[in-house]
Amino acid sequence: MSREQKPSKANDPCRSEQEGRTALIEQRIMESTDFDSASDLIKDNSTQKSIHDYFAQLLKYHNLTAAEAISKADLDKDYGVHIITGKRGTRRDNYIRLAIAIGLDFTETQSMLKFVRTGQIYALRQRDAAIMFCIHRKYGLMETQLMLDEHGYEPLGDGEFHTDGEVPLKDAAHSVDTEQVEQLVKSASSFSEVLEKMDGKLIKGDIEQYFDSFLQSRGMQKKYLFEVAGINPNIGYQLLRGLRRSKNRDVYLRIAIVMGLGIEETQRMLKLLNVGAIYPVVERDYAIYYGISRGYGLERMQEWLCEHGFLPL
Repeated sequence: MSREQKPSKANDPCRSEQEGRTALIEQRIMESTDFDSASDLIKDNSTQKSIHDYFAQLLKYHNLTAAEAISKADLDKDYGVHIITGKRGTRRDNYIRLAIAIGLDFTETQSMLKFVRTGQIYALRQRDAAIMFCIHRKYGLMETQLMLDEHGYEPLGDGEFHTDGEVPLKDAAHSVDTEQVEQLVKSASSFSEVLEKMDGKLIKGDIEQYFDSFLQSRGMQKKYLFEVAGINPNIGYQLLRGLRRSKNRDVYLRIAIVMGLGIEETQRMLKLLNVGAIYPVVERDYAIYYGISRGYGLERMQEWLCEHGFLPL
């Protein structure tokens, strides 16, 4: 298939198939009166595709070889092969480099990041908004790296966990939501315009303030949170202050459940921390999604997962 003959984005199998499954499963989970009534449909639609197969389909659709994509992503040849064959995972930045190299649009990039279970691009964070700006404008990797550097952001690479030291907070006077920022990123003539228009609207605070806001609203002490969530206090204090990042997403899910976060706020927290949102087309995730949407406490959630043959959090 030549590049001119490539089908429209609406027919992209990697995107439409995954989006359709996710929407269907989320709707069925929210509408079902009990888990078992939805389980057959969910299992039929749960993704069984491997990372190797997923990237093979993406590369075929975009008429690229693996070697071409790895080269355009400026990744070591052997390392890149291990990533796209699923032999090893990598940091989100490297998946974004592959997305840019393959030529994925923003929706495809988000779908890919969700599939590999790493944090999606979140426009309320400035560096992510800059990456989103580049993807929407089809910048190549070099153009993207230069733009990030121009605005004082770290270029895409295999560096440390990127939080910019901060996460966005909201208050009644300066509220701004993701959709507003995304629309601005799409329509702005330059990223400087995005930053100028976001000034005074996007409130930023550190990770400790973000978690403290939840704990204060619930009258909950950190010591109690760590005890109920089964987290070593020394590690817990570092996680909540942003001094440390757990590679195990389950730790953050336990924190969210003990704090009583609903499904939307839990998903937002996971996105902010770049640890990967709950993805219900993965079987264990749909059970977690179901439990959180029903307000299960941690003890009930652990029992629930075990009852259905999944590892507890």
